[in-house]
Amino acid sequence: MKEKDNVGKYNQCYGCGVCSVICPTEIIDIRLNEDGFLTPHISNNDKCINCGLCLRVCSYNKENLFENIKPVASYGGWSNNPENRLIASSGGIAGEISDLLIPKGFNVCAVEYDTESGTAKHFITDKLDCLHKAVGSKYIQSNTLPAFNSFIKGKRYLIIGTPCQIDTLRRYISIKKLDGEFVFVDFFCHGTPSYLAWKKYLEIVKKQIGNITFINWRNKKTGWHDSWAIGANSDDNSSNQTNSQFKYYSRFTKGDLFYNLFLGDYCMNPACCDACKYKYDHSCADIRIGDFWGPTYKKDEKGVSSIVTFTQKGNDIIEQLKDSCTIIPYPFTQAAEGQMKKNVSPSFFTPLVMKMLKSNEPLNLPLLKIIFFFRFLRDIPLRVFLKLKSIIRNNA
Repeated sequence: MKEKDNVGKYNQCYGCGVCSVICPTEIIDIRLNEDGFLTPHISNNDKCINCGLCLRVCSYNKENLFENIKPVASYGGWSNNPENRLIASSGGIAGEISDLLIPKGFNVCAVEYDTESGTAKHFITDKLDCLHKAVGSKYIQSNTLPAFNSFIKGKRYLIIGTPCQIDTLRRYISIKKLDGEFVFVDFFCHGTPSYLAWKKYLEIVKKQIGNITFINWRNKKTGWHDSWAIGANSDDNSSNQTNSQFKYYSRFTKGDLFYNLFLGDYCMNPACCDACKYKYDHSCADIRIGDFWGPTYKKDEKGVSSIVTFTQKGNDIIEQLKDSCTIIPYPFTQAAEGQMKKNVSPSFFTPLVMKMLKSNEPLNLPLLKIIFFFRFLRDIPLRVFLKLKSIIRNNA
């Protein structure tokens, strides 16, 4: 019997889920593997008809669709609505794009956090008053299947997702000839951490405050530059995202466990480490957004978005934002200050950390603190170099 050629041959991938959406025999499930990453699983390989569609859409299996396309323009910007800017991770540009396009007949496909399942998931809405669910970053893989299975031929969509999700969706829409109008927005992506880390973290939070009904990432109550924070509440009247009175509040600068695991690259998706094709100026989106880190806005604590357009369609949309946002042109190298140019690399301690995350035992917090301290020591030379570089630039 001829061997079936499908995504089942991969034991790791980006986990975008589009292979499941396009499969005509519906035999591809997307679920967490033993390491806590979303991957495809073939439920019945005998039903595979070797159509090859799952491999044709797979961005992990292909080169970057826009590999040779460079940015059209780049900007720094923020919403002129103070509340929209406050609740956003950076300058609130993604929300303003949504506000612009919904009245023009677009549906928005973006990510919300589901407190019941403790997961992130894509959803679709054409209602402005539902966009609050998409506000802010969610630093975990999103379940795309319910939303991605709901695209209707001829409709207009704004799709916000990771760079790999956007690349795969472009292929899917082309193959299926959906013939609608699509606007794609991605972001400067660090990579995705294991859900095992997030689940362990939630266990710790629940022990402190009980059942979690609201989670907020990147809260700015201590300023934009110190916004790597997680706030959580456990009562149903705490869904106001501007509310700073969290029952649980933890910041990276104060040793937050999840951010240390994530930003320390102790539990990253191997595909993000080995095969990401979308760092820095590589994107398949119309628009890329992120934080405008670096010296240009080092004194700003309200939040500034980095905005990069890769198509004329994307650039035209940013031009239309100038009535509701402050949009300032910058060279790409300046707009992408502080953004990663290379893929993440697994930490030396990754095998040990992953073993701890897989264990049914509570996390060994003293051991983790020792591991995090070694990372701090490793980063001292880089911190000194960046400080000296800043001093030299300011005195030039």
